[in-house]
Amino acid sequence: MKNLIIRTVTGAIFVALVVLSFFMNPLFFHLLFLTFSLIATWEYLQMVAKTDATPQIILPLVLTALLFSTFQLMQYSIYASLIILLVTLVLILGVPIVELFRKRSQPL
Repeated sequence: MKNLIIRTVTGAIFVALVVLSFFMNPLFFHLLFLTFSLIATWEYLQMVAKTDATPQIILPLVLTALLFSTFQLMQYSIYASLIILLVTLVLILGVPIVELFRKRSQPL
């Protein structure tokens, strides 16, 4: 029962923040959903860490922030968003390269 109450309160806060972000500044909306995306990525990395694999921590969080920011920046400057997207793609290609050289028994 306690778990249900905690989930209900958390859901109500989430809905209130989302509705509030529609009426506030677009920057607040962007930062709110960037925060949600980073929290979701962090939770995923924590779930993967409970298995035999040892995930990278910094690179997925940076890639999440860059990808999210790229699509938000498109409405302001297409050139800046394309540069950030190019950097993001280079980093995404760097993930398998980094995994090749990690000394782990269970590479991701």
